[in-house]
This record gives sequence, structure tokens and C-alpha cells, in this order.
Amino acid sequence: MAATEIVIDEDDDVEASEASSGDRDRKAKEFYSTFFTSLATARESKNSKSYVVHSGNCRLCPKEKKIEKKISSRDGYSNFKSHVLTFHNKNQEVVTFCASSEGAKRKADNGTLVDYFPSAKKKRLGRKHPKQIRLDEAVALIQVQTLIAPSVLGHSSFDKAIKVADSGLEWPKRHRIVKTLLPAQYVNIKAALVRLLDKADAGAINIDIWSSKRQRGYLGISVHFIDEKFRLRNFLLACPRFKGSHTAEAILKLTVEVIADYGLQRKIFYVGTDNGSNIICAFKDWFPQFYEFNSPADSSGTAM
Repeated sequence: MAATEIVIDEDDDVEASEASSGDRDRKAKEFYSTFFTSLATARESKNSKSYVVHSGNCRLCPKEKKIEKKISSRDGYSNFKSHVLTFHNKNQEVVTFCASSEGAKRKADNGTLVDYFPSAKKKRLGRKHPKQIRLDEAVALIQVQTLIAPSVLGHSSFDKAIKVADSGLEWPKRHRIVKTLLPAQYVNIKAALVRLLDKADAGAINIDIWSSKRQRGYLGISVHFIDEKFRLRNFLLACPRFKGSHTAEAILKLTVEVIADYGLQRKIFYVGTDNGSNIICAFKDWFPQFYEFNSPADSSGTAM
């Protein structure tokens, strides 16, 4: 399968709904009252806990094989519904009942109802299926473009939503997003950015040092250039961890490593920084010509 081309700038949308657990229980109760006789409800105790137990005889089973079903109220009436759909799903009365039941609108290709027949669900496609691969790539791009937390993006509710559209697909979980999908997207997006920068004649970078809530240092570096269509383009090049003292030498060394990684050694003609003495000192020898445009009064300000 051909690799997906990464385009830097684009978007999509989806809507889904799911029956509530109360609605599912109501449907199961309809099976109980329609296909079972000798209905009874009793309260039983077990391990100091009290349960409501329903029972009934299936009228569709042969008379010599009468089956009594008992379930606790915590499970609703699902065992009755499962029995009918497992052993009597081809019974014309059952098919007619499902077709006319309230809320059953969508039908599978074989004429049975997706809402009632679990066997009508689509088999999982697998991770190497083209549709699953495209979904994985799209999920990773959502994280890249919105910076939503992977723990939120990998929540099981997204998997339930995607299965409304196609039950064969599986929404990737947090671990897969972080360990597999994002690293792959990083490689693809970086390659696309390198291709854009190769076409640029010159560019500028902005640099700033950030600290996290845990007081861990990071060096943010963004690039700005005019492309071949005379459009101003802005991208984040990197935000590497900045360990140790924030000396001028350390700032310059880490910046040069990032610039060299993108092949920009001979294309950077402008550096934007704040007025910190260490960050200004880091570039005054690398770009001494900038200071020719600054008056002595301006030289203590932003090194631009």
C-alpha cells in the first residue's frame, strides 16, 4: 500500500448515537413478555444481598424441552432476549416481532436487524486493513493538530462512536497513540516540513526558554519564511528538553543542533529572542551584523 502523503494544513467530521442501557433493557423486557409464559418475579438472598429474580418458560421451545430462565435484576432481562435470538432467530414470529418493534429501523443485508441480532455485527477488520490504517493516521493527526491529551483521545467512548459508523473499525487506545501512531506521524510531518524548507531561500527563527510545572526546562524554536507563492509560513521546529544551566553556550549548542537537523545552517538570517542576557549573548557572535542596525540604546533590548 502506498504511503499516505502528509499535507501540512487540513480537516473532517463525524456524528454518532447509541441506545441507552435503559432502552436496551426495555427491548429485552419486550422479548420476556412476548415469548415467555408462566412469568414470575421473586426476591432471593445470597451472601447477605437481596436480588429480584425473574423466571419464565419459553413458549417457542418444543414442549419436551421447556427451559426456565432466571436472571437477577442487575442484568435486566437480557438472558431471555439472548435465548430467543440464539435458538429461535429464524422463527417467523421472531423476525416479524423484530421488524415491527419500536426503534428498530436499520436492517442488515440478510434482512435481520442489527439492533437485535449480534451475529449481524461486522467482523473486526484488523490493524493492517487500509480503512483501519487511515483511521489510525487520522486519530494521530487530531492529536498533532489540536494537542488534545492522548488519555482523552484514547477514551473508550470514541471507540463506541466509530463503531456506529463501521463496527469493523477499532479506535486506537492511548498506549497505541503515544507509542506507535505519534512517532510515525512525527517522521512523516517532519519530512514534509523539510521539503518545504528546502524550497525556502531564507528564514528567521524565534527562540524562547520555557519551564513546566515541574520546573523542567524546554527550548522552543519556531521558523518563519516566505514560500514560493509569497505566503508567510510559520512552523514549530522543535521544543527539546533543556537540561542543566541555561548558559549562552548551552542555548547556542542546542539551537545549532535543531537548525542542522533541518538543514538550515546557511538559511537563517534573523533570530528573535526576549531580552534575557544569556540568550542575547548566545547569538551576538553568530550574528554580529544584526547589531549594526541597533542604536546603543536598543542593544540591551530584543536581539532582532
